[in-house]
Amino acid sequence: MFDLLSYQTISDIFIFSQNPNLALVSKTFYEVSQNTSVQARYFLFGPRKTDEQIADFYSKYKKLKLKEDLAVILTDKMDVELG
Repeated sequence: MFDLLSYQTISDIFIFSQNPNLALVSKTFYEVSQNTSVQARYFLFGPRKTDEQIADFYSKYKKLKLKEDLAVILTDKMDVELG
């Protein structure tokens, strides 16, 4: 059934659901959940993230902490205050 939906639609469903367990529903959702761009959009969706929320996210998803390309995307997309 999910094979009838576009990759973008599957990605949007995964991001808007904010439920990482959706990756277990089908192979398509799993593949979408492994995409670094989707992971960044998943994290950035919703209200602005505080330092505490960022720390919680990385403590919950330890493997994502090791993805350098994800960190680059998040740094590029987030409002980073210097000083």
